[in-house]
Amino acid sequence: MNLSIRAALAADAPDILEFLRAMHAEVGQAPLSDVKALNTIVQVCMSGAAFVVERDGEIVASMGLAPIDYWYSHDSFIGEVWLYVAPAFRAGGLALGMLLNEARELAKATMMTVMVDHYRARGARPAELSIVADRFNIRPQGQILMLSPQGGHCACASRPSRPRSRPTRRRVGLNSGCSR
Repeated sequence: MNLSIRAALAADAPDILEFLRAMHAEVGQAPLSDVKALNTIVQVCMSGAAFVVERDGEIVASMGLAPIDYWYSHDSFIGEVWLYVAPAFRAGGLALGMLLNEARELAKATMMTVMVDHYRARGARPAELSIVADRFNIRPQGQILMLSPQGGHCACASRPSRPRSRPTRRRVGLNSGCSR
């Protein structure tokens, strides 16, 4: 199966929304507002980081990430806005792994921790998550996959504090140079 990954652009938003309708049908808990969803996708594509995995030009997986402030600190992390892999592309974990690899590169590029909800909530079986974790050297921390700027994973308790003025940290024009 030939899959490719790329950074999503604002122009991709209608196609991403169409793709994410399947996620909403599978796990949505509130009515879908096309206007709000489309605006959110555009905003993440422009000021956050969004990725699509494609096969023959068709989206088979997508992830949107954006900076979020900790409620208890002046520090921030990059959190998942959406993550969905079409059911036919979940087995083996290749599409998910490609997205998580981009998240890891983003953590390194921004010097910020990336947190992604545990994939099991999106229909993957624990065995599939285990394959992805082993293949990409990522370990779940409870219900969250945490990718640290140093690579691999980290736990909240062991995360080093960083002063707000750290010069190497980029606030987030996340789409700049993070995708392959």
